Amino acid sequence: MTNVSYACFKSKDEEQRVLMTRSDTGFTKWDNELKEALLRAPLTFRQYKVFDAIHRLTIGWNKQCAHIENTRIAKMTAIHHTHVSKVRKELENMNMIFKHNNEVSINQNYHDWSFNKSLAEPAHKIKPNQLTITELANGCQSYTLAETANMSLAKLANESLAESAKHKRKERQERHILKYKPPQTPPLAKSKSFDPSSVELPDWLPKPIWDSWVQYRKEISKPIKSQMTVTQAIKRLGQCRNNGHQPEEIINTSIANGWQGLFEPQKAARTQQAKLHSVTDGFADKDYGITQIPDWARACL
Repeated sequence: MTNVSYACFKSKDEEQRVLMTRSDTGFTKWDNELKEALLRAPLTFRQYKVFDAIHRLTIGWNKQCAHIENTRIAKMTAIHHTHVSKVRKELENMNMIFKHNNEVSINQNYHDWSFNKSLAEPAHKIKPNQLTITELANGCQSYTLAETANMSLAKLANESLAESAKHKRKERQERHILKYKPPQTPPLAKSKSFDPSSVELPDWLPKPIWDSWVQYRKEISKPIKSQMTVTQAIKRLGQCRNNGHQPEEIINTSIANGWQGLFEPQKAARTQQAKLHSVTDGFADKDYGITQIPDWARACL
């Protein structure tokens, strides 16, 4: 009976995964009390990552302090270097790290860490429903740091997309309104009301007579509104005056008949009556002789 050995072939990814889980690739030394104090500290996600990176580059390398640039921490934590600089100042205000000239060190005496409101307020502006490292460590949510970061990024992306969509929708509505909105014309200035009683009248037209005509037009809701109307009315009265009619007679006649205008009296009817009388008088002057009555008419008499 022969012994058969079986070969186990693994892919490079599986071999790499096995190597990455082994401790021979190196590890960072952490003091247990310092780690527990860090978990209890009310830090934001960025503050935790920056503090962990500084710890890795100092105590992790058996150094008390080291010169660490913001760009190096940014590369390790995937945080922009401007935000790294801001977070480092916040950690300094909380006495979690010390700065010595150009070098930085970890304050391992966690009892000196200060999280009062005056120092932690600029670094502790946590949005609603955002979890701190302490809440995560106390078991409020069973999420890892990576999951929390992904959820925060997803939430920010959704809010940004929603705001962008809302802004675009508002712009479309404004363009639609401007497209179909008729142009606005400036309001016309109100002209000063015309007073026909204050016009200059000729000498032959008494002012009381003219005022009575103006008042009559107002009462019938047909007021005189322009200088042109006054000029034409005075011109018509002047023509009637030249033909032997007084302005008072013309105005009183129009008011009595309820007319809106001024009219010159007509004499056509009087001329026709005179002509009719002249025709009848012509028949009376003629001699038609003796009228003879027929015999059949005489029998009827």
